[in-house]
Amino acid sequence: MAAVAVVAIVFSTLARVASEGLRSQGISKRRFEASLLADSRLAEIETQLAVGIAPEIGESESEEDLFSIRVSVTSFDIASAIPESGFGDTDPTTEATLAGVLGDDVSPVRAIEVAVTWLEGVNEYRVIRNTFGIDLAVLEGLAGTESESPTPPGSAPSP
Repeated sequence: MAAVAVVAIVFSTLARVASEGLRSQGISKRRFEASLLADSRLAEIETQLAVGIAPEIGESESEEDLFSIRVSVTSFDIASAIPESGFGDTDPTTEATLAGVLGDDVSPVRAIEVAVTWLEGVNEYRVIRNTFGIDLAVLEGLAGTESESPTPPGSAPSP
């Protein structure tokens, strides 16, 4: 009788371990699929950036199979990314240069986030990919504005 009890305990333990393994395998498979979707969407965006087409600022969502894909594009604030000096102040020359070049215009740098979410039972899982890109149209506009600016007083005009 004791042997039957030991065998029952061993089989129930093995069944629990096997079911946990299957559940973990399912989560890993979906995480891999979500990673492939996120990488694919990011590759599409980076390909567009490479040919000079920047994504519009904003968010877009789409569904693919069990997955929800959200692409968020924001203007990246270059001035906030400049580290402060060791004394607690930022370099006033750098701030003045950035303010003179960018003004109140939108930054040419885009922060792009691709998030793929899915439900597994009652839990929500998410895979996120981030990248940065440059909007060449905004950059060309800044270069055109800079070349059209008048010569500062006290300096010789360029030939």
